[in-house]
Amino acid sequence: MLLTCKALRRSSGAYRFNDRIVIKVGDASRMSEAAAMRLLSEKTAIPIPTVHDAYIQDDGCGVIIMEYVEGVTLDKAWPTYDLAQKQAVVHQLKRYLNELRQIQSPVISSVDGEPCCDQFFSWDMREYGPYSTEMQFHEGLVQALHERADHSWSRMVARFLRSMSGHETVLTHNDLTPSNILVNDGSVVAILDWELAGFYPDYWEYVKAYLFADWQSIWVADSIPDKILQPKRTELAFMLHARDIMWP
Repeated sequence: MLLTCKALRRSSGAYRFNDRIVIKVGDASRMSEAAAMRLLSEKTAIPIPTVHDAYIQDDGCGVIIMEYVEGVTLDKAWPTYDLAQKQAVVHQLKRYLNELRQIQSPVISSVDGEPCCDQFFSWDMREYGPYSTEMQFHEGLVQALHERADHSWSRMVARFLRSMSGHETVLTHNDLTPSNILVNDGSVVAILDWELAGFYPDYWEYVKAYLFADWQSIWVADSIPDKILQPKRTELAFMLHARDIMWP
């Protein structure tokens, strides 16, 4: 099945092929997403779509053919839920994320061992990682920060980033938002979009859950990340400063 990146990017890189299949197309880094989903299927009970096939075409496009899962995104369902349903969803997400974080690695990288795939490292063509230590990862963050700005405040924030230490490296979704969580009748039926997944310091999931969030959303208003993850507020504060420098 020959598909074109151009055609599918008109539908945000993914479309429903039929009542059972979704196809995602993008660059070759899609193979890291497929690797993450297959690892989760083997090692956890986290609900994710089944990957039927994944390959790179001759034109360089990565293709993932996966199961279609029926459900409603959490951002749409949450306002309609009563307290008991909200508590049930929170309990399930907390359990799934705890399970995710049991999978650890000595290296900070994408799931397939390739360089880190993250918005923070998207400003230039160089590769960031893999990193053998948390200190090296933070130096990568500092390098990315200085690609965008180099002034007294950015250098102060760089010192903040370098001060973080003592975190385990755990499997991380890295794009946990309510639009990537499918629910049905108060049950989590799938967690989607694992393209940024990788092994990161254990504060990273909490930080990223807030870092690019809509501050007027139910996700923030109801402090859902604080309910499903161990809060890492100091690390979040440091990274918010870095974000504001990189995306002024």
